[in-house]
Amino acid sequence: MADTLYLRLGHQPETALHWYGNGRSGQGRLSDVAALIGTARLVVLAPATPMLCLQAAMPSLKGARLQQALPFALEDQLAEEVETLHFAPGPRSAEGIQSALVLARAQMQQWLALLAQQGLRPREMYNEALALPLQPQAWTLLLQDDEVLLRTGPQHGQAVPQAQWQDWLQLAWLSRDPEISGIDVYDTRSQTSPPEAEQLPAAIPMLAYQAIHDPLALMARTLASENPTNLLSGAFSMREQLGKLWHPWRAASVLLGLWLLLQAGMGAVQYQQLKQQDQALYQAILDSYRSAVPEAVNIVNPRVQMERHLATLRGSGGHSPFVSLLNRSAPLLAASEGLQLRNLRYRQDELELELELANLAQLDSLKEQLEQQALRVEIRGATSRDNRVEARLALREGGV
Repeated sequence: MADTLYLRLGHQPETALHWYGNGRSGQGRLSDVAALIGTARLVVLAPATPMLCLQAAMPSLKGARLQQALPFALEDQLAEEVETLHFAPGPRSAEGIQSALVLARAQMQQWLALLAQQGLRPREMYNEALALPLQPQAWTLLLQDDEVLLRTGPQHGQAVPQAQWQDWLQLAWLSRDPEISGIDVYDTRSQTSPPEAEQLPAAIPMLAYQAIHDPLALMARTLASENPTNLLSGAFSMREQLGKLWHPWRAASVLLGLWLLLQAGMGAVQYQQLKQQDQALYQAILDSYRSAVPEAVNIVNPRVQMERHLATLRGSGGHSPFVSLLNRSAPLLAASEGLQLRNLRYRQDELELELELANLAQLDSLKEQLEQQALRVEIRGATSRDNRVEARLALREGGV
């Protein structure tokens, strides 16, 4: 489908309407249009009958201020209460005259509701009479089977029943601008007479006559080069419509936002806890490395440095002095009842053990057993405390 789809509602949009796009046109129901629109931009042409084209002298205002002031400026020209009407501001002339389209708010709501039922959301909505082509110093008349449309200026257009159009046109012609020289006529009637037989009222010149098959195609070409008043303004603007769609989800979105903030906060707390645990674990590894390798000075990665140190101790064949001393002493230490190993250090081919034993006799017995394993044993300290003995032994290879 085309980038833009034009939709003409007519007086019974529920059952019959016209569409035009990409050089093709058709007639059908709203459901048919919903099936073929795809991603096209939707432009709606609304019936001119329920609308008034008004103007008033006003100061230059923009946006919401203009929307608020416009009803009061036009109030004297209206029979209905302004609260029941929709005001779509048009352009403002250099002389300070503000134009506007006015129609019942309920009518706008009905049109938009019908479109929304089929998932159709127009980007623009125009008065169909203001989509007729307009030449300088001329009016434009569109003859149809049911009614006639007349455009008398850039921001002025009207509709009248087909049976009354000649009398109505004659009255309108009396109040025309003197510069208007005649009328361009477009005829879409199914059974029309030649222009010679279909005369305009007396003294109204026909500047041009053209029989056309598809008035919507004519209007689409006009809209491509002009920018008439968009009815989707104020409470019916695209922003307001999206706001209404968003409103039911606002509370849920707030709750979702709070939940996301809570999750982010909990994640931050957990991150800090894990970071603290990681730092504590690193410090424990560092302390263990310093205890096992007290001569170490530059400690960058204690885990890797410990692995390298152990590899050095094992040597190429796995029989380094450290491993040999540990292999020969560990079974005796494990077999000594009540013995507790408090600490061990290895440096310069010497394994130093800090032990806690039951008594001095057990210490002497352990020393003898270690010496029987071809180890040189030196007791570097022994202290009795709370019915226990704390001792420090140094082991080297090579018996006495």
